[in-house]
Parts: sequence; structure tokens; C-alpha cells
Amino acid sequence: MKKLFTGIALLFLPAAGAVAQVSADLSIRITSPQPDAIITCYDDLTISYTLKNNGPDPIDLTGADSTIIVGIQGTMDSTFSLGGQDMISFDTVGKFALGVDEEMTGQTVTRKVKDIFRVWKYPIEPGTSPEIYRENVRSGRFVLYIETLGFIDRVTRQMAYNYNDEVDTNDIGYVVVSFDCGINVKEINAHTSALNVYPNPAVSGVTGFEFEFKGNETATVRVYDVTGRTVLTREVKGTGMQTVQVDVSSLNAGMYNMEIATADHRGVSKFTVAQ
Repeated sequence: MKKLFTGIALLFLPAAGAVAQVSADLSIRITSPQPDAIITCYDDLTISYTLKNNGPDPIDLTGADSTIIVGIQGTMDSTFSLGGQDMISFDTVGKFALGVDEEMTGQTVTRKVKDIFRVWKYPIEPGTSPEIYRENVRSGRFVLYIETLGFIDRVTRQMAYNYNDEVDTNDIGYVVVSFDCGINVKEINAHTSALNVYPNPAVSGVTGFEFEFKGNETATVRVYDVTGRTVLTREVKGTGMQTVQVDVSSLNAGMYNMEIATADHRGVSKFTVAQ
């Protein structure tokens, strides 16, 4: 996609473009979510990433070249319409300086999984393009990606011809995750309720919540961390209103999400494990 963007941008550049003054190989990698994370289709998703300058020149976009930005696009993009067709928009990394072999971190906007933009179905078939996931929400394994577009002039919105990122092989970061759409996405809001987890924070290694079972049914309790990685699961059975106790003594201190799900109902809540 960077090559496509570059090709379009070059149509608007003067015929006699200046030779690049700065050459810096930008690479990008995803740091969150973790590989093989299991994320429900109605969870919030944010992609965190690291942008690195591999040289040979340092980057300083804070002074005279402060109109230059670095474009970032990928799975989380919003879209705008041009001639009735959805087009890729992109976030920007603005004023910053980055020496050779230095890194900086960033993150995308946050969206519900059911609302995200482009992914690949995994395994990727040769020659396939990413699909618009929100048009066909379903369970399965998918490839999330984030890509650096290189250097862009924020005034003209075209490629900055005095900056050059020649290496394209490391411009995209990937991670394979699993999406779990246990119930029809259209029914999610109607079948999801907030849990009252207590005690919260969990200080004695045990926490719990009230949950109403419809008849004699089985539910799955799942705890996942802020990256979407499942860290605890258990099966419970009940009838009517029940108190469900969950042993979290094996978890490190931090923020987690608690979920209980039956065939047609789900309860969720955030909670904290204290030292």
C-alpha cells in the first residue's frame, strides 16, 4: 500500500524533484495485542507499536522540517468516501526526533473488534488482499497489521521528496490473533450486561460476582489481560441467581477483564488484582 500511496503522491510532485537530503529506513512492529490473543468481537481493540529508525541518517522533524510527518495506517483506520468508494485514511506521527537505531512507541485509536477495518483471514492465501472485516464479522484467526507510509509533507499531504525511506520490506508489522464471536454480533448489546465484581480490587486472591442463569445451564468464565490474552478460564453451572467465585491468586497485580458467557447471555466487567 505504501507503493500505491507513493505512486499517487508522485503525480503531484514537480518533474525535477530534489535529491533526498535525509535517508532513514523506518521499520515498525506490533507490541500489542500479543500473538495468538483471543479477543471477542465486542471487545475494545487498540494496536500498540514501535517505530524504529534504522538509519543511516538521524531524523529531526522538530525544527525547520516540522511540516514533515510520518504516516501510519493499518487495521484500525477509519475511512472516508471518494467517488462512492471507501478510501484509507491514516494517523500521523508528528514532531519528533529519532537518532539512528532509536525507537519510539505509539498506539492506534481504539475500536470495537466488530467495527475494525482491514484484516487478512489466516492463513493468508497467495495473492489475496486484506478484507473489510466489519462487513463480514465472524469468528476465526485473522492477521492484524500496521504500516508506515514514510515521510509526508503535512501542508501538501504528499510524499516529502527531501526525505527518503528506501527499504520497503520492514514497513509493515503483523500479528495473528483469534476473534471469538460466540453470539450474533447484532444481538451483543441486547445480551450483554455489566458485572458487579467484588471485592475490587481483589486483595485476597478471590473475587466474585452475581450472575443470573436462565434455567440449569453452563457458562464459561474467562479472565483476560489488557492485551486481550486469556489468562484464566473455568466452567460453571447454575440455576437462577448465583454468586460465582473466581480464584485469581495465580494472576499478577494489574488490570483485567472478567467475562461470563452462556449460549445467549454475557456479563463483563473490569477489575484489578492488588498485591
